[in-house]
Amino acid sequence: MKYHISRLTVFLGMWGAAVSVASDLRQIPADPDLMGTGAEFHGTLQMKAGDRISFGMVDLGGFVEVRNEPQVNQGLFPNHNWRGFISGIVSYPLFREMQGTLLLFSGLEHESAHATMGIVESTADPYAMIYDHQYRKFILNALPVGAELIMYDAVQRLVIRGCGSWYFLSKNTPELPGLDVSNSGGITLNGEYRNQVARYLSCYLSVHERFIFRGSGRRNGEIYIPGDDGPEVQRRSYPIIRRSNTITVTAGISLPLFEARRQCDVYVRFLYGNIYGYVDSREQRAMVAAGVTLWGK
Repeated sequence: MKYHISRLTVFLGMWGAAVSVASDLRQIPADPDLMGTGAEFHGTLQMKAGDRISFGMVDLGGFVEVRNEPQVNQGLFPNHNWRGFISGIVSYPLFREMQGTLLLFSGLEHESAHATMGIVESTADPYAMIYDHQYRKFILNALPVGAELIMYDAVQRLVIRGCGSWYFLSKNTPELPGLDVSNSGGITLNGEYRNQVARYLSCYLSVHERFIFRGSGRRNGEIYIPGDDGPEVQRRSYPIIRRSNTITVTAGISLPLFEARRQCDVYVRFLYGNIYGYVDSREQRAMVAAGVTLWGK
């Protein structure tokens, strides 16, 4: 009996150590792929439902996000397009000191997005023609490899993360009809500075940038372009994965929730570039948003 109790104690100790390792890997509030539940308003409404959980050194999570577009009639709830995201990441601490940790991480991520309706109003915007009732594919399968540095004291925390991603069997150009997929690479750089201003209140500033390189795969297809009397169709050779860049800056306050390692954020956000998800890859937007999110780590 004592032998079995001893083995159980050792097992629980090892499991607790593994959980503590996984709990070091942080999410970045400015990242549009933050796994949580909330709503955001940037002229139109966007809502998200998701979460992330840990098993040893593995973090699993995802979300489903629905969004409205400004050029299409609005309803009570967003329903113009949706985006799904799933992530499985394994992290390993390269070193851990009293006030700092360096983590290496890798895993798999999947993102796909689709229109949920078709545009019926006439429009002069060729980017809006991805809602022309055709099935148009957007999918990103990624193998990320990166490092995260966490430094902290009693009231402050700084997180810096860099990551390279290999995108395989992917397509980020819904403006190109067809189901062809290709490969490419990308880099992501982001970080967060957080200050504990009161016992149950912290404020933060977070930045994020994702850059996807143009892939070598191409396909002949009919692309909508600006014309004198509205969008016109032009047949051309077009990249399946186009170059894409997104820069996001987010500032907010956080309140802890009763559930361990969960918090509620109220924030403002500025985004420039590709807005993620089902959108014409040629389109660059500048958006100011306000929102609230419930999330963990």
